[in-house]
Amino acid sequence: MAHDQSFFSQARNVGTIYLDREGDYLADVRFCLARHGEDASAVISRFWEEQPSSGFTVVPLFAHGLPPRRQLSTRQSIEAALASVSLEPGSMLEKQWREVADGLGARWPAPLQQEEAA
Repeated sequence: MAHDQSFFSQARNVGTIYLDREGDYLADVRFCLARHGEDASAVISRFWEEQPSSGFTVVPLFAHGLPPRRQLSTRQSIEAALASVSLEPGSMLEKQWREVADGLGARWPAPLQQEEAA
């Protein structure tokens, strides 16, 4: 499937991975950076479209601080994230989250509506 935008086209070196002594064998791992609110299945699926498998394991990492990308989000993933995110009313970040939520038909949670009214 062709896409207009690439989300996983650049690579960065990653530091140390901590795991327990009996941890999973992670011989060849690739990380893909997702944003809080994005759907893990959509992120992984899109990663495999852009980076065909070469026998490695993909690990999605979820970062906080940027708005989720609509193409990698679902109504359910946005609603779940909105239950735990803190957004400053009227901020650019809040507007970006609202745009994604509205575009996916996600319900804006009552606690965030109350913050707006305050």
